[in-house]
Amino acid sequence: MDRGRRRGGMIPLLALHALSEYWRLDRKPPVTAGLIAANTLIYLRPGYLDRILPTLNEVWFNPHLILKHKDLKRFILSAFYHIGDSHLVYNMLSLLWKGIQLESSMGSVEYTSMIATLVGMSQGITLLLAKSLLLFNYERAYYNEYAVGFSGVLFAMKVVLYSQSDNYTYVHGIMVPSRYAAWAELILIQMFVPGVSFLGHLGGILAGLLYLQLRSSYSGPHPFTRIIRGLTSILRWPLQSLLGMFRFTRRRIYGGGTVGGSRPRHISGVWRCQACTFDNSDWLSVCEMCGTHRDGGLSTIDALSLSNDLTLDELRQRRVQSGFSKLPCILFQLVMKVGHKLLSSSLKSFFWGTGTSEGIPRVSCLTDPIKKCPVCSKAVEPGNKNRRLNTSLLIRVPRQSGNCNILIDAGKFFYHSALKWFPTYGIRTIDAVIITHSHADAIGGLDDLRDWTNNVQPNVPIYTAERDFEVMKKTHYYLVDTSSIIPGAAVSDLQFNIIHEKPFIVNDLQFTPLPVWHGRNYRSLGFRFGKICYISDVSEIPEETYPLLEDCELLIMDALRPDRSSSTHFGLPKALEEVRKIQPKRTLFTGMMHLMDHDTVNEGLIKLKETEGLDVQLSYDGLCVPVNL
Repeated sequence: MDRGRRRGGMIPLLALHALSEYWRLDRKPPVTAGLIAANTLIYLRPGYLDRILPTLNEVWFNPHLILKHKDLKRFILSAFYHIGDSHLVYNMLSLLWKGIQLESSMGSVEYTSMIATLVGMSQGITLLLAKSLLLFNYERAYYNEYAVGFSGVLFAMKVVLYSQSDNYTYVHGIMVPSRYAAWAELILIQMFVPGVSFLGHLGGILAGLLYLQLRSSYSGPHPFTRIIRGLTSILRWPLQSLLGMFRFTRRRIYGGGTVGGSRPRHISGVWRCQACTFDNSDWLSVCEMCGTHRDGGLSTIDALSLSNDLTLDELRQRRVQSGFSKLPCILFQLVMKVGHKLLSSSLKSFFWGTGTSEGIPRVSCLTDPIKKCPVCSKAVEPGNKNRRLNTSLLIRVPRQSGNCNILIDAGKFFYHSALKWFPTYGIRTIDAVIITHSHADAIGGLDDLRDWTNNVQPNVPIYTAERDFEVMKKTHYYLVDTSSIIPGAAVSDLQFNIIHEKPFIVNDLQFTPLPVWHGRNYRSLGFRFGKICYISDVSEIPEETYPLLEDCELLIMDALRPDRSSSTHFGLPKALEEVRKIQPKRTLFTGMMHLMDHDTVNEGLIKLKETEGLDVQLSYDGLCVPVNL
C-alpha cells in the first residue's frame, strides 16, 4: 500500500485546527480526541499499523458481502476508514465540533457509550435499508454498493445535538430549523456531491432518531455506560497519578479571556452561533468554531455577572487577542471549502461499460430451455454487477470553468450506458471521444452523439488513429462526409482529429497511446493519462509498449474469460501474468464475458492480495474511481 501518496497537505491543517481548539478548552474531551486520532492513524497507516490493519478492500461496507459471509469486520471497521485526504478531514472537522459539545455536556463515559451505540445502529440500519430495497425491485444497486467513512455516525450525532433545540441553524448557507438540519444536509449533499452514500447518511439520521427514542423511554443508565464506567474506574488511579507528575499551571487564551491564572474570568455573557450552535464569549463578533458573524445572531445568554467592568487596558489586550483567536476560524473555513471542493470535483474515472461486444446477459442464455447460465441469470437482476455493456470509460477532469468529460469509446450500447449513468452522476456534456479501435463495440454509438450535438453542445471532437478513421469513412460515411446528408437531417456533428502513436493533448490533459495487438495483425490502442493506463482490447503487448507502462498506479486491462485467452483478448491467467510483469499498484479488469461471475472471481482475486500482494479486482458498470494524476 502506498502510504506516502495518502499523506496530503490537508492533514496538517486538521492537526493545526484540532490543536488550536483543544488548547483553548478548559476541559479537553478525551474521547473525541481519541476518535480523531484513531481515524487519522487508520488512514495514514504508519509502518507498525500497516502490518496489522486490514486493507480498504477488506473493510468496504458492502451489504451483499456482509450478509453473505456474516462479515463483522466490514460491518464495524468500515466506519473508521476513509478514501482520501478531503474525505478524512471533512469528517474529522465535523466530528471535532460535534464531539466537543456533546462530550462536554454528556460526560466522556456517556458520550463513549453513545458513540458505540450509534456506530452499531447506523451500520445496522443501513444494512437493513439496503436489503429491504431488494423487496421493491429497486433499480439503484444499493445492495451492492461499496462505502466507507464516519459520516453515518456524524449524521446521527447531529440529530442528537440538535434534538432539544428550537432555534434555527445554517446548513451550507441555508437557514433551517435546527431539528431538521440533518435532513437538509442529507438532501443538499446528495444533490451537489455525486457518489456519496445516500443510504449510509440516511441510516445515520434514523439511528440518531432511534437512539433518542430509546433513551427517552429508558430512564436507567445506558447499558454500555456501566461497562465503560467500570473500566474507567480501574484505569483512573494510575492515569491520575501519572498526569499529576506533569501537571502545571499556565495562562492561556479562551475566547479572548484569561483562564488558568490567578485572576478571575471577566466575561459579561456568551452568545450562541446560528451556524454551529457553539457558545462564544460575548465580546467576540465572529464565531470561534466556524467563523460566522454574530450579526443577526441569537440573543445573548447571561453567563457570569460581575460587579467590576473590564479596564481599558484589559479591553485593549482582548482586542489584540481576538485577532489571534480568529485564526482557527479562518483555517476552519478554508479547510471546509477546500475539502468540499475536492470531494465534489476531484478527477474521477467512470466505467460506462465493462463487458464484451455482445454484452451481458445474452439473449441466447436467457431463452435456453435446457441449460441455465448462472451469470446471465444474475445479470437480469436490478443492480447486479454481472450486467455489462460495451467497454467504455469516462474521465471527468475538474476545471475552473466546470468539469471536462472525456469519453474513451462509444460502442453499440453507448446510449444505454449514458441513459443510466449520465443522470446518476450529474454528467451532461461530452467534451471529447477517444477511440481505441474501429470495431462496432468501440464506434457503434457515434451516431447516438446526435442527442448531444443537437441539444447540448455544438459538436463533439473525436480523436482516432488514421487506420480507424479510414474504417469510419465506410461505416459512418455520413458523419465523416456531411455533404452526403439529406438537407434537414439531424445527425451527429463530429470533429475528427487524427492521432498518432505519440502523446497528444485533449482539453489540457495529456494522453499517451499504448499500442497493442488485438488479434493477429490488428492494431488497437490503449491510453495512458497521468499514472492511469487503460487497455480494453488486447491479445498481446509489444515489447516497445512496456516502457510506457512503467510507474503505473492504476491499470485497467482486458480479461475476457476465467480459464484461457482467445485469439483477440487476454484471459484472466494471461492478464494476471501481465500484471505481475507491469507491477501496477492497483488493477481493475474489464471486458469480461458471461463466464466471469463478478463476486465469485473477485473472491478468488482478493486472496492474491494476501499471497502475492496483488491488488486486483473485476470492475463493473457504473463504478466510479477517484484517481490521481
